[in-house]
Amino acid sequence: MISDVACGSVTAVPDSDKVVCITDGSMDKYRGTLTMVGGKKAENITDDVTFYDVIGEKSILMLTDYNLDRSRGDLKYFGGKELKMVDSDVSGFFSIGNAKECP
Repeated sequence: MISDVACGSVTAVPDSDKVVCITDGSMDKYRGTLTMVGGKKAENITDDVTFYDVIGEKSILMLTDYNLDRSRGDLKYFGGKELKMVDSDVSGFFSIGNAKECP
């Protein structure tokens, strides 16, 4: 079971019985842990996520370590098993799935 889910952060994973949400969020930094939940199992994907787009169960884009003053962060991609750094100093990305941000 999970707790401390950020209000408004829950999004359904397309073609899946899972959801993705922000847990353990920081209201002052607009960051939290991106977590995938299916049944009674929860998998933390990564910490310090501000914006994310759930394209599928094995395809999630996110901006981490986002600096609100500079409007920049690290663009990362989750492919189902591992997290990959795409680029740093990124201000945003074009959303094609179920985009959310840390409230």
